[in-house]
Parts: sequence; C-alpha cells; structure tokens
Amino acid sequence: MFFKHRIKSVRLILFITAICSNANAYTINQTALVNIVKQEEKKLNSRIGVAIIDAANNVMVSYRGNKRFPLNSTFKALLCCMLLNQVDNGKIVLTESVQFEK
Repeated sequence: MFFKHRIKSVRLILFITAICSNANAYTINQTALVNIVKQEEKKLNSRIGVAIIDAANNVMVSYRGNKRFPLNSTFKALLCCMLLNQVDNGKIVLTESVQFEK
C-alpha cells in the first residue's frame, strides 16, 4: 500500500508539472490547483503540498506552500525534474520504465 501511494504521488507531481510546464499553454489558476490537490489528498488519504512559480509572469500559486514536509516528500519533485531533463536530452522516453537503486 505504501508503494502505491508513492507511485500515485509521483504521478501527481508529473501531472502538475506537465500542466504547468508551458505557461503559454495553460494559465496557472489557484482554484484549479487547490481542487486537483485536494482531490488527490482524499484519494491518497495523505497530506500534499504544491508550489508553482510561473517564471515568465513572476506569479506563484500554492497549496500548503508555507508548510514544511520531510525531504523524502519533496525529493520526488527533484527526481521528476531530473527525469524530465533526461527526456529533453533524449536519454530516456516518457513511456520507459526507470528503476532506481541505492
């Protein structure tokens, strides 16, 4: 069950990243973000925090953006960034499974 929650959390981060990665394609909306995250919190029965900065417009939206989370929780965002960077550089494709070892 714990592993399923982690996979769903990573999927949520990838989903939010995909929505917000192109400012021209989607305007960041605080209400929409809150609704999406609250829905996922309910499904996962856990606490989620999200903060998104639109660097083009210097706009920030967040949900629990001022709360602290353990590093393991926030590390997923860094991991997603690394994976998306590898996709951009042609090292992996989005449909590819990636396994991590210690």
